Amino acid sequence: MTYRKMLAALGAMTWISSCTPMPAMASECAVIGDSIASAQGLGGEFPECHMNAKIGIPASAIVERANIHGAKFVIVSAGSNPEGSPLWGQLERIRGRIEADEVVWIVPHAFIAGGIVRKFAADHGDKAVGFAGELHPYSYQALARDVRKAL
Repeated sequence: MTYRKMLAALGAMTWISSCTPMPAMASECAVIGDSIASAQGLGGEFPECHMNAKIGIPASAIVERANIHGAKFVIVSAGSNPEGSPLWGQLERIRGRIEADEVVWIVPHAFIAGGIVRKFAADHGDKAVGFAGELHPYSYQALARDVRKAL
């Protein structure tokens, strides 16, 4: 196999694994969502948890990643990447696929989306945790610490 074919195969495998929805699971915890929840972000701060996140995806694409049953807690990062469909409805669809003792929503930095996520979490008896930063937190360690405090 040529070097170019090996790179193409590796790229295809990476793309497939990043697009595959997480199967129904019974685990201690899960981290799902957009880039904030990815392995380079908050997912890396919770190595004990199942992680299913993809950089740049809108809330509508997180719905398929939210098939979680019987977890102690789930951390969701949704709303940072704008899309055409109403955010509240997408959050409803995500939350409807999560069965956990506790759900923590990461509040997007964008003012309107952040307000929607914060209100949604409050209306559903979930927790909401914000962060210092812009599109991404300045410190994922600090965000992880705040999430653990909220649990």
